[in-house]
Amino acid sequence: MIARLFLAALAAVLLSPAMAVAQPVMDKPTITLDPAKAYVLYTTYKGGMPIELIRDPNADDLATYKAARDKALAKAHRKYLSKLKDWRMQSDPKTAIPGVPAGEKPVEPTEATFAFHPIELDTMVAIGPLNRFSKAGEQSVYLQEVVPGTYTVYGPIFAIPNGAATGTCMCMGTVKFKAEAGAITDMGFMVGTIVEANLKAKASGGTQIRDPLELPEGITTFAIDQKRAGQASDPRLGTFPRRAAVYLPAGKRSNLHGVAVDRLTEMPGVFRYERDKQIDLTGGAQ
Repeated sequence: MIARLFLAALAAVLLSPAMAVAQPVMDKPTITLDPAKAYVLYTTYKGGMPIELIRDPNADDLATYKAARDKALAKAHRKYLSKLKDWRMQSDPKTAIPGVPAGEKPVEPTEATFAFHPIELDTMVAIGPLNRFSKAGEQSVYLQEVVPGTYTVYGPIFAIPNGAATGTCMCMGTVKFKAEAGAITDMGFMVGTIVEANLKAKASGGTQIRDPLELPEGITTFAIDQKRAGQASDPRLGTFPRRAAVYLPAGKRSNLHGVAVDRLTEMPGVFRYERDKQIDLTGGAQ
């Protein structure tokens, strides 16, 4: 039952309009990569790990978002006018229905006050935990076709559109990178630091941890390791260019899912923290 619910949830993610432009490259004997598209790849533990990315909106995204918001605002305004008409009728003793209170006067939705979902939900890309590109030994590899652009690592999160989410948002400090057309951008090894600590404890006979507060000082619940050796280059990728992600600090992000909040573990040569401030160590070049 749990497996069926999980697969249904994953299907909901992959079939949502926001995810339609980002598709996993599946584990098949042969694959075809489109030079007009960008691809992101990451390696993690054999058990898998979901990762959410948020792409900076391009001109088309902004135009589509504005059109959708304008349409929703117009609909909300029509509803407002209908409610206002009813309110005026109930506020007038001559037309009011006896025993039915008028209630408070409806508030007119305006361009400045109308609440609409953030555009980040439209440019979000969900990867994993299923649909691996490969799984061998102790590692899983994910390869995702995406729109070229700049992507922020939002965190190890699995979310259902218009529903619940689980995981941890790197809302208090994260990184971003460019994914260019005609190339695979290798994000490196995605590290769940509690999993990592417990694997080492199991190997050494040490005590396993359950609480993030038990992690060593300076280590948060999620890290990116670009130096860890991943699986050897897959022959199915052929000569398609593969490049290491060039990370830049991306600062803080809003908690769009209402999940647990943390910050990415410091990355040598990329950023460090001074209290709650992210310090750029790259010089801003990419």
